[in-house]
Amino acid sequence: MPAVRELGEIMSWKPTKSSGYLGWGITLLIIGQVAYDSGQRQSFQAALRSSLWSASDDGSAWIIVGLIVSFVGLVLLVSGVVYLAQSVDYLAQREHARSMIAPPTTEVSDPDGGSPDGRS
Repeated sequence: MPAVRELGEIMSWKPTKSSGYLGWGITLLIIGQVAYDSGQRQSFQAALRSSLWSASDDGSAWIIVGLIVSFVGLVLLVSGVVYLAQSVDYLAQREHARSMIAPPTTEVSDPDGGSPDGRS
């Protein structure tokens, strides 16, 4: 019975939970974009100001931090989507293997005690 062996192999695999990856990915993307936007604003304001302040106040540190945090968030988000897709595939394979072992019955009984074909 190959279907029973396949069901055992499918049931032994445990999918990785994707919710943590998706949640952290989205959160870090938002934080990274806020930091990047803050750096862009500081850079723009520094360009409009006179040269009284030093060049270290141009917001480039926030831009770099924002880009790094956004990249990490994007990697986590993509990983979460991949794990979610694997979980969906796992469930589809499990249900397919179960349907191969025990096909569903088509007989429907009447709760009043009558026969399934409608005759009493």
